[in-house]
Amino acid sequence: MPRIPRMVVKGEDAIYHVITKSTLPGYVLGSVEKDYLVNLT
Repeated sequence: MPRIPRMVVKGEDAIYHVITKSTLPGYVLGSVEKDYLVNLT
């Protein structure tokens, strides 16, 4: 069953939830990548 589309409110600030899934052991993103994503705003 497909996912329901997200609601988009134009002119409003947005918060994004970033998740990663992998079959690889350990974390996919390192601390540098995590810091970059946190500081995008």
